Amino acid sequence: PAPSRFNDTMSKLQSPFQNFNPETSFDFSDYINACASNIAKTSYFTDRGLSDDIVKKFRLGFDENFHAEIDNISGLAVNWKAAIIPYGIHGYCVRNTSLDGNKNTRYKKKGHFDIYNAEVLKEPGTIFITEGEFDALSIETLGFKALSLGGTGNIRPLIECIKQSKEHHKFYISLDNDEAGFEATKQIASFLYQLNIDFT
Repeated sequence: PAPSRFNDTMSKLQSPFQNFNPETSFDFSDYINACASNIAKTSYFTDRGLSDDIVKKFRLGFDENFHAEIDNISGLAVNWKAAIIPYGIHGYCVRNTSLDGNKNTRYKKKGHFDIYNAEVLKEPGTIFITEGEFDALSIETLGFKALSLGGTGNIRPLIECIKQSKEHHKFYISLDNDEAGFEATKQIASFLYQLNIDFT
């Protein structure tokens, strides 16, 4: 397909990362380091199959008293025993490690987000593209390289990251087995095809 069609399609995809400025964004380093030092207080990551090496490499952490929200009925603070997954120093995602609550109240993000573990694009080789951070971490535990969209709405920043890489890659698109995952897979495959980049 003609480059203009590629550019037209790219321009229609919204990017949540366009206004990011690292100089003015909040630095969460102290909080992330404190959570990483608390990692012995939870087995959440290892219970989900992640190795100790991956926990250390990605500075995964634990906050036993994360302020999640204010309860609408009681007006009281709702705190989680929370797993912390850093996105560099300017943002992190939070997972409620308790079994209570529905799916919508167990996951939050704070700060700035880009493609999770995009650093793998700096080296040549095979890379898995996943939807969630835990999927990427699980694949990394198995000894492969993986990055994560952090949500199916983040296709444009992924393609921009891939275009900026000077290395040769083969990608395995491994998104969630649902309608949103299927649609995002088709879009990513279309872009990679137009860029003449090897993928499965």
